[in-house]
Amino acid sequence: MNRRNLITLLGGAAVWPVAARAQQRRIGVLLGADEQANLSALLDGLAKVGWIEGRNLRTDFRFGEGDPDRIRAYAAELVGLAPDVIFAIGGAPTSALQQRTQTVSIVFTGPDPVGAGLVRNIAKPEGNITGFSVFEPSIVGKWLELLKEAAPRLARVAIIFNPELVLSPSRYLSPIEVAASALGVPAIKTPVRNAVDIVHAIDAFAAEPNGGLLVLPPPPNTSIRNTILQLAERHKLPAIYPSQPDAAAVVYWHMRQTSSICIGAQPPTSTASCAALRSMNCRCSSRPNSSW
Repeated sequence: MNRRNLITLLGGAAVWPVAARAQQRRIGVLLGADEQANLSALLDGLAKVGWIEGRNLRTDFRFGEGDPDRIRAYAAELVGLAPDVIFAIGGAPTSALQQRTQTVSIVFTGPDPVGAGLVRNIAKPEGNITGFSVFEPSIVGKWLELLKEAAPRLARVAIIFNPELVLSPSRYLSPIEVAASALGVPAIKTPVRNAVDIVHAIDAFAAEPNGGLLVLPPPPNTSIRNTILQLAERHKLPAIYPSQPDAAAVVYWHMRQTSSICIGAQPPTSTASCAALRSMNCRCSSRPNSSW
């Protein structure tokens, strides 16, 4: 099946014509972490082209919660349901599905699918899989530059990632190492698999001053994210995340938003926000996405 057919299969514009919408179609959705906003966007988009959940569409959602074993189990479960198409968010869910079926159509979204080995050519994917690249992994070098700009005293940075969820970590680590060398900020690889690993790793890292955190995608689940946020706040570690967290003074980068130093979802314009940042040796600023 070619790329156009797979995309329209998910959207219902061509493969599921108007006359066929009296039939109920089935979509599987596999998420690696917490992606509630993406789920709402998916259902809203399908509804706009005539596919209504509970009427002519059945959607089976499975949430991996950042657990590799759960992701693999849910991938097998969804394939067993034999849906018309499976939508995967993230590299690990896509890879798990790809290993379990060559017949059920898979549409994915995630960073660098070619580098992750999901497809050989994103413009002309083969077999039963196609999708979209969220961002170019080389941009993570800019994340470190942004973190250094926010916290000028930054002297070392821990690169937090789960090796079971990050496909081909070198895709991210290489540009980080280039940026780290240019900035004179040692980048310390910090693989973690669970909350216990994270607590031990960050507590040990924070024993020396002027450190910071850079968390690689995919975004962690709610429990892991909260653990990182709490530790960063406790140790006053400036940090940068792959998506917008819920609380604490952080730097975040989102491809559809402004790159900002902020507390939670608020831009760094308030006195309280800036005071919190200064307590971590950070400075207040905001830079539009287009400047990077």
